[in-house]
Amino acid sequence: MKKLFLIVFCCYFITEGFPHEPNHAYFKIIKKITEVEVIAEFPWSLRNALFLYCPALEKHNDSISMDVVFKEYLIENLILLDANGTSFELDSYEYLEMEGHVHQNTYKIIYKGENLHKIKNTIMFNLYFSQTNYHSFRESEAFFTTTSKSNLIVIPTISNIVLWMLLSLTVFMFIFIKRMI
Repeated sequence: MKKLFLIVFCCYFITEGFPHEPNHAYFKIIKKITEVEVIAEFPWSLRNALFLYCPALEKHNDSISMDVVFKEYLIENLILLDANGTSFELDSYEYLEMEGHVHQNTYKIIYKGENLHKIKNTIMFNLYFSQTNYHSFRESEAFFTTTSKSNLIVIPTISNIVLWMLLSLTVFMFIFIKRMI
């Protein structure tokens, strides 16, 4: 019995020591009137993606160079578009101190623009073919992913959601009335 307890105890703590999956990133999208706020949780491997994006960064590995390359990387790989296809402007970003998780970096990224319609997210696709980026939207509770095969999200508008709900309700009512007859 003691050996079984010891094995279970060791297995539990061994798996707790593993870092978060290096090929998953999480994005919380918060639409505001004239800007979009993105809370991005990147795995520890983001640094490797930046080195692949700009190999010269390994020689100039200081915080200023990292910031410049990170901003260029965001501009090229996290693109927010309005209905006309116009890109939002990357306004600012800041590192958020997080408690507990030491295997991730969390940033608040601000884009200037209105009427968010599409998001193209290819962050870390240069590092992992199996990269998956998860997106959640505070306003609609919608959840989307981007992968190397599908890197574009079309944001459903409220009118589309209401239309689908009305259509579903109509079909349900039709079935209900038909069964009653």
